[in-house]
Amino acid sequence: MNGDAITLEANTEEVVPLSNLGPLFGITDITGNTLNINETGVYQIDYFFQGSSSEAATITFEVFENSNVINGSSIVKTVEANASETFMGSLITKLTDKDEVSLGIKTSTGTTMTLSDGTSAYLNIIKISN
Repeated sequence: MNGDAITLEANTEEVVPLSNLGPLFGITDITGNTLNINETGVYQIDYFFQGSSSEAATITFEVFENSNVINGSSIVKTVEANASETFMGSLITKLTDKDEVSLGIKTSTGTTMTLSDGTSAYLNIIKISN
C-alpha cells in the first residue's frame, strides 16, 4: 500500500488492509485481509503496521482470531498528528481449524491513518507445532 488511507471512527475497530499475499501453506485467503487457518496447531504470528494519523490520538493495533482480540497482541500508542508511527509485535498462540485471523486498528478519536509507502502492514503466520 502506498499512500492509501484508513478512515477510523472513534473506538471502532477496522480491519487493516493487506496489499499482497505471500505463500500460503495450510492457510487460505478469505478476503485478502483475513486468513483462514486449515490446521489446528501452535503458531507464531508476526505483525506490523506503519502509518501516520491525521489527529493526535491513542491508537490500538492488534491481532484478531474469529473477531476476538488474541490475548497479548494489543499494542497501544499515543501518537502526534502527522507523525509516522510503527507498531510491531510477535506472539505464539494455539489456533484451530477454521479460525479466521486478521489485523485490526482503532483510535480514541476519529482520524485518518495514512499508510506508509512500501510495506505498511504485514501478517506472518507460521505453524511451529501440532
